[in-house]
Amino acid sequence: MGDPPAKRPRVATAAVTAIGAGAAYVLVMVLDLPEMPWLAGLALVAAILGTVHLVLELVSKPEGGPKSRKPPPRGPRRSGQRLRARKARNRLLEILIQRRLVDVDEGDQIRLREMPLGYWSELDGLDEREWRRVLEYRHVGWREFDSSDKQIR
Repeated sequence: MGDPPAKRPRVATAAVTAIGAGAAYVLVMVLDLPEMPWLAGLALVAAILGTVHLVLELVSKPEGGPKSRKPPPRGPRRSGQRLRARKARNRLLEILIQRRLVDVDEGDQIRLREMPLGYWSELDGLDEREWRRVLEYRHVGWREFDSSDKQIR
């Protein structure tokens, strides 16, 4: 899925800092400025801190990100059965739309197809505004999940 958009600028900033400070350190060492011996040390410290920041940005996962808020799986466990269930659900959506039993635009159709199996029932009885909010937050979870959401074994 890639990095969230808010993380990209921080990674770029850390990379520019690390590379720029490293280049400054090399330049100061090559120029051999006797009147500023502290400048090389300062550039080296900045390069090290920029590199540490870059590594931490690349390895860390933001709290509350999609992976930690992902809805618990429902429905069949095996991939073949899950695929058949998804195809059946997509076909059902097509039939409902063709028969004009539901009125959903293209964006909502995509969101409905991408929702995890077993979560369509969450849309029952909601007004349109709440229904759209649920569809918008389908990947991160639209509510707090608890033990009742675990798959029945």
